[in-house]
Amino acid sequence: MPNSPRGARSETNFPLQLGRVYSFDSMPLGFCARLFIRSLHLPGLDCISCWRYGLFARMRSSRALLYYNPSKYHLKILIRAPQIDHYGAEMLQVLTESVDTIRESWYPKSSVDVKSICYHCVAESSQNPTMFPIGHCTHALVNGADSLKCKGSWNIKLAALCPDLAFLDLSPITFDYKDVVVERELGKGAFGTVSKV
Repeated sequence: MPNSPRGARSETNFPLQLGRVYSFDSMPLGFCARLFIRSLHLPGLDCISCWRYGLFARMRSSRALLYYNPSKYHLKILIRAPQIDHYGAEMLQVLTESVDTIRESWYPKSSVDVKSICYHCVAESSQNPTMFPIGHCTHALVNGADSLKCKGSWNIKLAALCPDLAFLDLSPITFDYKDVVVERELGKGAFGTVSKV
């Protein structure tokens, strides 16, 4: 594989950038190769260019860059999209699930710190963008928050920062709870009740 990207052109007309940074204590041998090969087989994801430490891909109107920095053990997933929509969220969801699946299946003892990159800082061309820990974002969403503070002043919408955690990729198939009619209970377990609807 080549050491640098070839034949790929940057999509600069997309104003929004979503991002995740995976910081490993040490990168498990074969992780990137498994991730890149898996990404080539994801439905709807087209590879534009692939090289030793990264790949460019597209999914409908969104573009992605996966890049591994071998000196820092950092893996970045950057998604560029024309707007925060179902497709950008879906692409981020598919790629982050691929990383998590490989890590949990092949390298369950690997230690990783996952952060989301502030889209406001990226839009402002900040050299030191705010990084929000995913655990912090998840905690805020579970507790009903709709935004976090960037550098103490900017309200950053969680649905835009972590559209996959906010289930924005499922927005076309949502329905109102009032439309759900529970007919009867089918079973009960330690974690919940299953009912026919």
